[in-house]
Amino acid sequence: MIKKKIQSLFKYISYYIFFLINGKIHKTIKSKNNKKIKVKRVKFGNKLIYKVYCINSSRIYTDTINDTSIILDKALVDGPSFQLRNNKNSSIKNNSVLTKGTPRIKKKINGILLSLLTGGAGNNNYWHWMFDVLPRLAIANKIIKKKDIDFFLFPNTSYNFQRESLELLKIPQKKILSSQKYRHLEAKKILVTQHPYVFKNDPEKEIQKIPGWIIRWLRAAYLKKSRNKRYAEKIYIDRSDSKYKDSRWISNEKDLKNFLFEKGFSIVRLSEHHFNEQIKIFNNANYIVGSHGAGFANLVFCRPGTQVLELRFNNVDHIFKNLSKSVKLNYSSILGKTKKTVSNLEKDVEISLDELKKKIK
Repeated sequence: MIKKKIQSLFKYISYYIFFLINGKIHKTIKSKNNKKIKVKRVKFGNKLIYKVYCINSSRIYTDTINDTSIILDKALVDGPSFQLRNNKNSSIKNNSVLTKGTPRIKKKINGILLSLLTGGAGNNNYWHWMFDVLPRLAIANKIIKKKDIDFFLFPNTSYNFQRESLELLKIPQKKILSSQKYRHLEAKKILVTQHPYVFKNDPEKEIQKIPGWIIRWLRAAYLKKSRNKRYAEKIYIDRSDSKYKDSRWISNEKDLKNFLFEKGFSIVRLSEHHFNEQIKIFNNANYIVGSHGAGFANLVFCRPGTQVLELRFNNVDHIFKNLSKSVKLNYSSILGKTKKTVSNLEKDVEISLDELKKKIK
């Protein structure tokens, strides 16, 4: 009890000090009819139009998970700012800077800063990095060349797949910033793009249908024309290295692996391979088997006609079924039988070996 009171007092004092240093955010403003804010629209195909916000002499503050705030003259800008509540973007009035301010030391940047922040999922999740974060580069590229951007603010850059994917895009290391370190920045100009696939503020539904241009852009950006025969043609994705393995555990996985091994499948743990190798593994494969997980984002790199068998759970969506359809893969699935559920998470799921044998002929 005493410890909590001390922590609360320390937090209050900290907020007060930063209120004095950085000033209090006292109001919200719209993006329209402001000389320091320009909203440009870029088009992909015949239907999709994205907004790119260009805010002069402004600040960006993030808590790295739920809220990212664009601040202009001590006012919070509605539009490029977001405040995630229950997986949706809520009212600008809920943004934490209106009550807590910006309790971090501010770093000044003399140049153009592109924000690619997207909420907590972009910090460490492979899927969200691929489809929420990276496509923002393509959106911004419609109005400004990559070489003309002075700094790129990413959710995180501590994972190998993040650093390696950016290296392949030839983004200079000196221009890359991580929000884990730089939570409060002031820049000559800040660019913020609209979310790559969330248009109606319904992420759980809209994630099911990734726009075709994103798939084409990822393939064009990372796929090489020639295949590499050193990688296996039949693979099983082993998720024993996943941090979510406890909530999506296949109880009879050993039996599944033994059967697949007899059928010529190689067992692959994606964390043991560089980003570029993962691309080649999926592009070279003729048959891919695996349980629902972020690693299946690599299906975007498969060749049309590749066989995909997803081992599914009751509480997961149809992201990979729809992605497979977009890439023209031959998708099928097996729904596991849940034997144990804790806190609405399936922890013990059995996949029918007989059904697997029927699928794998």
